[in-house]
Amino acid sequence: MDNARTGSVDVFRGITVVLMILVNNPGSWSHIYAPLRHASWNGLLPADLVFPFFIFIMGVSIGLSMCARLARLQEKSAIAAHILRRSAILFVLGLILNGFPFWPAERILEIRIPGVLQRIAVVYCITALLCLYAGARLQAVVLALLLFGYWALCALVPVPGIGRPALDPGQNIAAWVDRMLLDGHLWKVTQTWDPEGILSTVSAAGTCILGVWAGRIMIAAGEGHAGTLRLAAGGLVLSALGLAWHPFFPINKGLWTGSYVLCTAGIAAVCLALLHEIIDIRRISRWAGPFPAMGLNALAAFFLSSLAARVMNIVRIPGGDGTVSLQFYLYEHFFTPFLGPYSASLAWALMNAAVWLTIMGFLYQKKMFIRL
Repeated sequence: MDNARTGSVDVFRGITVVLMILVNNPGSWSHIYAPLRHASWNGLLPADLVFPFFIFIMGVSIGLSMCARLARLQEKSAIAAHILRRSAILFVLGLILNGFPFWPAERILEIRIPGVLQRIAVVYCITALLCLYAGARLQAVVLALLLFGYWALCALVPVPGIGRPALDPGQNIAAWVDRMLLDGHLWKVTQTWDPEGILSTVSAAGTCILGVWAGRIMIAAGEGHAGTLRLAAGGLVLSALGLAWHPFFPINKGLWTGSYVLCTAGIAAVCLALLHEIIDIRRISRWAGPFPAMGLNALAAFFLSSLAARVMNIVRIPGGDGTVSLQFYLYEHFFTPFLGPYSASLAWALMNAAVWLTIMGFLYQKKMFIRL
């Protein structure tokens, strides 16, 4: 299956990045419509689908590209070197985002080590190397070990200091591992655990592995409707399994539990099946507009939009009795006077998404793609 037949992957990735920008850039964190909020702990809201969708579609891309590279008889050592180099670059870019603007000096000493790009880097490295060196059977064994091994750690191992297994925020085995290995370098909101922590990042590789399998289903099915049916059926089964596991190992984004892996990957597979049928099989793609452009420069769009948001919160300008951030000034002067608090917050997020869609659309027209 060539790239012309997998436009659905670029569109899916583009839609996901747009949703990431919407979720991460409200005008006010106090005024967010429910679909753009994350679940407080257990449970699943629409915003909780965005990150696993990106991880899943990354897995699809790994499956498609790895098959193509091996078919071209590329040396495995060269592919592995590229995987390691790309992972390292992504991880460093994540650290740069966390450390920016690099002053005062003590900020560097207290930099948050986990993060979105860091999780993407680690998950990409694990999954791509597994895909390169292991067959489908061994991949299935690794997936089972990831899901059930993580469940055993969380549900059966007593948490030090508590004396029993626990899944509460900050009082679970994943949080304990974060504190033991990354104390002083965790998410500043909690300081005792990280939503992109160590064990949950390893678990997130399960989402990516399921994406690899989805990509291989697309390759094996060729240009017929079989790929759509298999993806959709597989997605429904995964979602059902995730929901069935929920009473015993709750669907939880912060912990990236096995039930969360199965349920979100299942929903992602159904969405991909729908896009695959519409775009790749029926060739109906005009509606997708700028999403392919965003999808082809996805990591650049996420990094640059995150960096721009940080700059707007750092730059100070006169306002009120002192100074305020540029973001606050623009939001308070050009959005809140004309809209209600929730609508203004959404409008700011939509404005951010529109700006980056425009920028990525320009790069797409110029055939400029930022690769790692």
